Amino acid sequence: MSLAIKPFYKYEEFAEHLQPLKDNWKVIRDEGLAIMDKMATVQDDRSDGWSWLYAPLKLEDEDLESLPSLAEHSETCKRQAPKTVTLCKNIEGVEAYTFSMVKAGGHINPHRENNQFVTCMLGLQVEDESYIIADGERRDFKEGEFVIFDYRTLHEVYNNSPSDRLLLLVLLPI
Repeated sequence: MSLAIKPFYKYEEFAEHLQPLKDNWKVIRDEGLAIMDKMATVQDDRSDGWSWLYAPLKLEDEDLESLPSLAEHSETCKRQAPKTVTLCKNIEGVEAYTFSMVKAGGHINPHRENNQFVTCMLGLQVEDESYIIADGERRDFKEGEFVIFDYRTLHEVYNNSPSDRLLLLVLLPI
């Protein structure tokens, strides 16, 4: 499927086949919370070095090839989240998926990716004031709901809530 670049997509127009993830978001949340101690901190210019953490479950092909240590970390995380892995494996077209946490008060700096993916972000643990801005448009995260955006748009994330925010990120090719 080839789509023109736009910041956000409606669930109904692009990702209805992810319904099994929505139906099981609490199970996925519980696995994500259980492996918080396995999450790695993002250490690049997209982050301040403390507020953005992730637990990769299935890596993008380019990450698998270029970062062998990340592949090992992914295998460890997969063993800790077997239900999430099974649910994602059974959905056609899923390129990669990972748990993503932004600490209370955290911010992910503006950035964009070159790969032609949409990122489907399922809210697992979310309070008010946790949101993404892509090409100037804002979408708030909500538990059990997807926010879907084009990976190639300039985007940044805020968690201005008093607690950590947890999402499942699922990449689908465009």
